[in-house]
Amino acid sequence: MRKALKVLLSLTLLLALVITANADAQKPKSGLAPGTVAPPLALPDLAGKVVHLKEYRGQVVVLNFFAFWCDTWKDEWPHLLKLAKLRETEKFAIVCASVDGARQQQFRQLTGGNAPFPVLMDSKGYASKAFNITHVPTVMVLDKNGVVRYAHSGYPGDSAVLAAVRKAR
Repeated sequence: MRKALKVLLSLTLLLALVITANADAQKPKSGLAPGTVAPPLALPDLAGKVVHLKEYRGQVVVLNFFAFWCDTWKDEWPHLLKLAKLRETEKFAIVCASVDGARQQQFRQLTGGNAPFPVLMDSKGYASKAFNITHVPTVMVLDKNGVVRYAHSGYPGDSAVLAAVRKAR
């Protein structure tokens, strides 16, 4: 009887560990979990104009958090520009938010200060906190109602982003 109880407890513990591991695998390392409604976001762009995420309701949105101090944005930038060319045919918008203000001048020099989508400044970290950004870059895809349908720490590649956009439509 005692041996059967130990086996039962061991199996219960193992099952609990599997369930917990599976739940953790569902959560992104950074960003909001899929199914979460995106919180309000209102941040200034590089020119100082405040952009509200609610302006994009009715559209699928690729929301990309990055940092100027993290040089991965230099690798990610050409991919975002390539994706931007597909916005009309694939019916989505791109919004980027920098979690810092450092190296803004370097960004302007490398990009010419022009972006075909809003680049917002979250210098106080309010949006980063609200969107649970713990790693940059973090890419999220929001559906037309502002619900997170995809979140990924690091840039997942254009095909993964486009697949998430198509699923979110």
